[in-house]
Amino acid sequence: MKKEAKGEGGIFDLFRRFGVLTPTDEVELKATGDEARSLLRGLANRAGQLLRNSSSLAAREFPPVNLAAVKVEDEVLRIFSKDEALANLLFAFKVEGDVVQVAVAQDSSFIVAFHRALKLGKTFKYFLASSKDLRAAIVKHYKLEDRDECSEQTLDRSGLEWLMRSILIRAAEQGATEIHFIPGAKLMAVEYRSSAAITKGDPMPKKIARTVISGFKQECGFGSTKRGSMQNGTFEKTVNGHSFRIVLVTGPSEHGEIATLFLTPIDQAD
Repeated sequence: MKKEAKGEGGIFDLFRRFGVLTPTDEVELKATGDEARSLLRGLANRAGQLLRNSSSLAAREFPPVNLAAVKVEDEVLRIFSKDEALANLLFAFKVEGDVVQVAVAQDSSFIVAFHRALKLGKTFKYFLASSKDLRAAIVKHYKLEDRDECSEQTLDRSGLEWLMRSILIRAAEQGATEIHFIPGAKLMAVEYRSSAAITKGDPMPKKIARTVISGFKQECGFGSTKRGSMQNGTFEKTVNGHSFRIVLVTGPSEHGEIATLFLTPIDQAD
């Protein structure tokens, strides 16, 4: 009897601590028998999950993590699919009991993480990384390296969308107002320019770069993605909370098509 009373007390103490149980409610629930106690136990567990995960998010000052040094087991990667990881910048890298360690950036989608934690019945503990390091870890551990490194390989639609999104996210992170695609003999140089600096991005195989430029043309609604002539168009895009009005200008050059994206934040576009 003492053991049962202790168990009941633990459940009611938990609910009282959460502020969702009045003394009157406690008396009534204790008088209704085992079925009510079972229901109360389930509700208490659910409330605990909500509060623990809410507390994790409320901190917002997460400890840093060096993703280059982590070792990730395959079962941990199943917490988020590759598409979820890329689209929302979320990377689960370790599980300890009921706690999942998740790397995030300032622009990660915490709504997706919160819902996944509740669905799995886990508590997510967050660690901060840069968007660049997060994307590198996702590419490495989900084995996506070949998407933008192999000149003999074409991009599927999901790979193209990911690469276009990654380019725009990097521009947003760096405060760039222009993205230049400059063709060379074998590779396409990528430059992110602002009034303060010019930053060189990773060069792309020309075959991949041509596909990316064609993807941006499609965003403009061009009926044709032909190369070798002057074209310009406009589209709007939101990536990780950054909304832009984007002007695309393309034209011929010695080594192939050259392209520039001019980015204006939506709140400054008018």
